[in-house]
Amino acid sequence: MVLAVHQFSVVDDNGNVVPNASIEVRQEITGSPIATLFSDRAGVVSLGNPFNADGEGFAQFFVAGGAYRVTATSGALTRVWRYVAVGTAAEFDVEDFLPAGSSLDLPEIAEPSSPSANVARLFARDVATRTELAFKRSDGTVVDLLRGIVSVKDFGAVGDGVANDRNAFEAAAAASTGVVLVPRGTYLIGSATSTRVAWLLLDATITGLSALGDGQTPTVTVDNTSRLVGTVMKLQDLQYGNALHIGDPDPWMEQFIRPSAQSRATLVAMSPDGQIGLTAATKTSDNPGTAGTQLAGVAGNFYAVNDYVGDRVGYAGYFEGWRRSGAGQTIGWETDIANEDSVVDFHPSSSLSPSIAYTFGGLINSGAGRASMQSASAGLVFGANGAAFRRGIVFNSGSLDGVTSEAISMPITYSMAWYAGAVKTSYIDQATLQRLVQDNTFNPVESNKRHRAGGAATQNLDVIFQENGYACSGAAADYLGAFTRILQRSNFSGGNARFSFDIIVTNSDGTVAEVNLNATADKIFAPASDNDLTLGGASFRWKNGYFVNVTTAGAIVENGVNHWTPVRKTADQTKNSNTTLAADTALQFPMLANTKYAFRGRVHYGTPGGADIKFRHTGPASPSFVHIKRHSLAPGATAFGNIAIDTAYSSADIVITEVSGTEGYFEFDGVVHNGANAGTFAIQWAQNTSDAGGTTVRAGSFIEYSTT
Repeated sequence: MVLAVHQFSVVDDNGNVVPNASIEVRQEITGSPIATLFSDRAGVVSLGNPFNADGEGFAQFFVAGGAYRVTATSGALTRVWRYVAVGTAAEFDVEDFLPAGSSLDLPEIAEPSSPSANVARLFARDVATRTELAFKRSDGTVVDLLRGIVSVKDFGAVGDGVANDRNAFEAAAAASTGVVLVPRGTYLIGSATSTRVAWLLLDATITGLSALGDGQTPTVTVDNTSRLVGTVMKLQDLQYGNALHIGDPDPWMEQFIRPSAQSRATLVAMSPDGQIGLTAATKTSDNPGTAGTQLAGVAGNFYAVNDYVGDRVGYAGYFEGWRRSGAGQTIGWETDIANEDSVVDFHPSSSLSPSIAYTFGGLINSGAGRASMQSASAGLVFGANGAAFRRGIVFNSGSLDGVTSEAISMPITYSMAWYAGAVKTSYIDQATLQRLVQDNTFNPVESNKRHRAGGAATQNLDVIFQENGYACSGAAADYLGAFTRILQRSNFSGGNARFSFDIIVTNSDGTVAEVNLNATADKIFAPASDNDLTLGGASFRWKNGYFVNVTTAGAIVENGVNHWTPVRKTADQTKNSNTTLAADTALQFPMLANTKYAFRGRVHYGTPGGADIKFRHTGPASPSFVHIKRHSLAPGATAFGNIAIDTAYSSADIVITEVSGTEGYFEFDGVVHNGANAGTFAIQWAQNTSDAGGTTVRAGSFIEYSTT
């Protein structure tokens, strides 16, 4: 007894080998009995059923010929192979049964009676004067082999490219039941056939029409099947033409697209009337309870691989539609590109060259690569088609040069425009670019950055930034109403230069008025001509207001009203073992003679146990009026202390004694009418009891003052 062998490897969904899986083999017949297995071809050594694959996932068994169900299990993994055909017939060549040069003749017999169970009887019979091959199943149904397929060779076709084979083709079409075989050869067809059939061309060429051309390129002779009425399926040795062509016999694509070399493709699906030429589809389902079923269905993959150094241009497309379990995500079209070599940056000034390793996500060429064709009217069009897009283009992320992220890159002469019908309503070009930033933290925005040619430094009177405001004087005439600009006012020296901020407006008589900050000298705000600002002119005025240029000992004055001027302590200050009062250099402000002041302040401090703090308030001698309210909250205290109103500057120490803890503060506010002596109002402080632990006045302590 000679047994057939079946061998395989067990892998999981990711292609990983599953070692030592349990293998069970059953016959695919009623009852699915366990199969009798052997470990040798002679059937001497029995093999258990089930048995285990080896440590590398490999399984092998010998068995009598038949159909089997093979199941592999390992933990949660289960693999089932149904109707596995096992037998020794595949080990033999047809020449073992039918030597070369011999033939197998089947007598023309009547249809046989029903064969016995599990037997199919092969027989030959005559159908409409043609001998066909058929077999009859055990259930009584008859299956014809090559039913309705005839060959043009059987009807006298020569296939030498000289003899007119049109009549042979027509006779074959008339005799067929729908399919006509055209074997290898070159067939001259003098006129169109009249019977509509499916033509199956096996490496066959059809000639007979004049050379084709589109009027723009030299005419050439092409394989022309348009005189074959019906549908063409063409299988051809791929050198210049199509390996598989299905559909429209008219070679309009060769005529209009690429007449010099036909349309080189392994598969071409043609439609003559605007219907779908080719459909690729797949269907998947989500089943969370079954491992391996939550898969993405890929309807079609398109790959282009180029490993030739001299021509680096390759084209590929990846079309994918899928849904992830429970998420409802769908991608209509996706293009993935990859370059395992170094990538060269492509920018608006680049020109395509096959010797440079550019990588493109997509490429749109105007004129289909032929200078004789007209330019495309648009590179990319988004059609609403009854429902508007929420967004036209979304850039998830991207970088052209590896440093700067650019969503859209274009030459300096290009712009983006918006139209209402044929009227351009607004646009953005290289001179008017802006950026809006939405963030809780303010970040400076670079609206314009300039350098001279070759990266040279900018110079005096170079415009660094300018923003124009236009009105319309009628029709499409723009009128410059006003603009702001930043103008360089000196050459760079030591890495620095002076710049001005200019405001320029147009007057009713067409002249302009200009005001500059820092135009004529550092830190000067003035009109363009000099440092005087003229108010109340016919075209340059402030209405119902005025400026008062007053600086009073650092006070802020606006329209004659003083505002509080703060002085703050910016760092902690500590005194160790020091009971000598001294003015705090931060907590003080200057007082002019014969000036009235209002002020207020708060001092926060920390002190170790027992050291405490003392303070005084001081000012210029001989004030005409002093009225200072003060109070304190000692460390650990729950009520204010040292509550008093002083009618003179302090002549005795004001002591704050802790209750518990270490942190406290004191506050004061008052009014002083200073006399003839100018000087300084200050807070003096020190430890009340000398202590090495130190007493600290905290940063953030402050005085605010104002003249009245």
